[in-house]
Amino acid sequence: RHWEWQRKLADALAHAGRGAEAGPAYLALAAASSGPEQIDLRRRAAHAFLAAGLFEQGYAVVEAVLAAVGTRYPRTPRGRLLALLWQRARLWARGYRFRCAAGPVAPADRTKLEAYWTAFVAMGNTDNLRALGFATRHLRLALRVGDPKHLALGFAGEAFVIGAEPALRPRARRFLDTAAELAARTPDPYPRALISVVAAFLTVMQGRWRETVALADAALALCRRECPGALPETFNALLSAVHALFHLGALGDLAARLPPLLREADDRGDVLLYVLLRTGCCNAAWLAADDPGGARAEA
Repeated sequence: RHWEWQRKLADALAHAGRGAEAGPAYLALAAASSGPEQIDLRRRAAHAFLAAGLFEQGYAVVEAVLAAVGTRYPRTPRGRLLALLWQRARLWARGYRFRCAAGPVAPADRTKLEAYWTAFVAMGNTDNLRALGFATRHLRLALRVGDPKHLALGFAGEAFVIGAEPALRPRARRFLDTAAELAARTPDPYPRALISVVAAFLTVMQGRWRETVALADAALALCRRECPGALPETFNALLSAVHALFHLGALGDLAARLPPLLREADDRGDVLLYVLLRTGCCNAAWLAADDPGGARAEA
């Protein structure tokens, strides 16, 4: 019973965005576990650490999780690039055809899917080459085993991966539509939340700023209401909104949003959010208020 209470505490800390506390809590639980449950707890610890910007701890745990599912973790820049190119070539050769599974997928495949997806999402804002390689691994495996939830995530992730390239945006939109159809087959709200975040990203890539603000705000509301632990996704929705407001010249609106977000980042020790809100586009809020000293101090 004590273990169950500790698990609930770790989940609550993760959902509250307190990765610095949730990560060690999950690792302590993992030390008292074995098999797939131990891998899952370590995966959750890695996600908590990386979502909070605690990269040294997070990368070490990710490497251990991937080793446990039999997957090599590329260490060097050259290794990351080669791994990504190899995965993309294999996806191109295979294609995107799939058939949804009639029943649950094998536990070993589900463990790998979860590990690859966590590696992609948690590292996506800080280590693009490794993250994209694991996104492609995840999609390839999802296409093979046919799990509807992970197919939805995989196609949404692929839309995100290719959406920055203008020539590939129509395909990205088709992939996002496919993801939405697949997400309707699962009661889990997470795929729908992810799709809303990627939709905002695709519009920001096209310079459709007003539409981006509306989509990003809707994605933020969905993530916070139904997927409180989805911090990287919340971060990316916020990033889309910030860029759109900056390019619209709506610096007053941007400045009005900052105080509660800054308090939130400080309260939970979120390094990534802390940096986003004090640099780049957000820093222009202090400049627009004729406070260059404040802008410099925040940066």
